[in-house]
Amino acid sequence: MSNYPTGFAISSIVLCNNCRRTFRVYNPPPRPKNEHFRYLGQLPDADVAFHRAVIEEMEEEVKRHDSELDRLRRVVRELEYERNALQKRLDEHRNLISAMRRLPVELWDIIFRQVVVSWPKDDNGASSKYSLYLPYKHDEEDSNGTSGDVVAPPIILSHVSSSWRNLVLSLPHLWASISFDIYQLDNDITPLLEMYYGRSANHPVRVNVVDSVWRADGEIAYPRPPEEIGRDVFLSLKAVMPRCEELSLDIVTSTFDADQEIPEISFPALKSLECDSLTEDYLACQGLSRMICTFPPF
Repeated sequence: MSNYPTGFAISSIVLCNNCRRTFRVYNPPPRPKNEHFRYLGQLPDADVAFHRAVIEEMEEEVKRHDSELDRLRRVVRELEYERNALQKRLDEHRNLISAMRRLPVELWDIIFRQVVVSWPKDDNGASSKYSLYLPYKHDEEDSNGTSGDVVAPPIILSHVSSSWRNLVLSLPHLWASISFDIYQLDNDITPLLEMYYGRSANHPVRVNVVDSVWRADGEIAYPRPPEEIGRDVFLSLKAVMPRCEELSLDIVTSTFDADQEIPEISFPALKSLECDSLTEDYLACQGLSRMICTFPPF
């Protein structure tokens, strides 16, 4: 037990109201007088000895406090762990009888459909209207720009909970609308597109492909030519050609090298086509009920 040389009073902190466990605390000594701090000379030997004794005793008291605090922190951590485990079980039981679980799948379908098409694509709150949106952000000051943020509402919804994941995966139409810019792709997004193609199952798809090269005048050095990645991404559309009902294209013929063999691109189920910068020779479509083609005057 600490024993300050000046006989400071002792107080007690009750740690447990049941067992009345206490922690004895020695009240700290008075603060040294201000004139002692202003005094630049050597203190008398008696004062030095007094302060050294007080310092030693106070250091011991600090160690005793630290030891007790460490013990209490361990107890608190154990208690918090048990409390969190209990809360988790409580939440699980509550979720079983929650009102959300009583909603039929048809209502969830309507809710998720609206969430996906109204998901904002930028800070201005404008909707992308696609379940996958990969833009290229052209900076007004920096002609090079940067790849925009990937907007993928179904993926975000599927990460909320296991039940939501199962619901989202059971609704293929949530994965059936895709828009991407193939300009200056520094990463191959084909695996992401193939995931969407697969999860859309046999549902008709809506695709928008843009090559915004006309908005840029800078050059960027990439480990793999972005044009090559862009072609691979564009050609990945062949996986959904048989069930593509709406197609919007805004690409230039320079997307393909002059000496590259262009595969026949056929969309037998296509009902709506919007084409801004692609030569008609690249498409062979049947049963079109709506077709809008505009070609720039080169």
